[in-house]
Amino acid sequence: MSYKEEMKEKVESTVAKGQNVDAKIVEMVKNDFKKTLSDCQKTGTSLRSATYETLEGIEDGLKEAGYKTEDILKKSADAMVEATKKSSELAIEKSRNSAQKSKDALDDAINRTKGGFDNVENSIKDKMHDSYENFREKTEEEKEHLRAVADGLKEYSIEKSHHLLSASVEKTKDAIHHINTSFKDHSKALLNHIKKH
Repeated sequence: MSYKEEMKEKVESTVAKGQNVDAKIVEMVKNDFKKTLSDCQKTGTSLRSATYETLEGIEDGLKEAGYKTEDILKKSADAMVEATKKSSELAIEKSRNSAQKSKDALDDAINRTKGGFDNVENSIKDKMHDSYENFREKTEEEKEHLRAVADGLKEYSIEKSHHLLSASVEKTKDAIHHINTSFKDHSKALLNHIKKH
């Protein structure tokens, strides 16, 4: 079943139950989109098209059930952005922690040798460089996920004339900027540390 069909069915079912519909749909979208993010990473499915299909399913399900669409569609888009942002932040934090552990191991090795960076085993140096590279790659990958969600939101907004989704697109841009700034700050600390020794 496509993301569109699955979401349409879930939205129709939620509307049919009739209580706290807006809040339940937004919460369901947030939880489902976490799964969608994971599925897209595992299968290589386009996150942009999954975003588009999810929005389409939400809108079709609301229309089919005779429910208002615009406000809940915007809230759902925001929930998708928030789910992507949190997923990205967690993935980057895990990678950053790994790089920090490698930095700490390098510090320990330098302190044990008392001879500085040049006397540290190459395997420890290589691990530090590999951890940093993994951190950099993970950051780029997660920024790309946010861009794909923004592109899906933008494409849907333009094709369906839902200009209210532009605020959600801006939120993804802000999240990308925040991730980029955070990466630069952390990588400066890691790389400066290597240069000092």
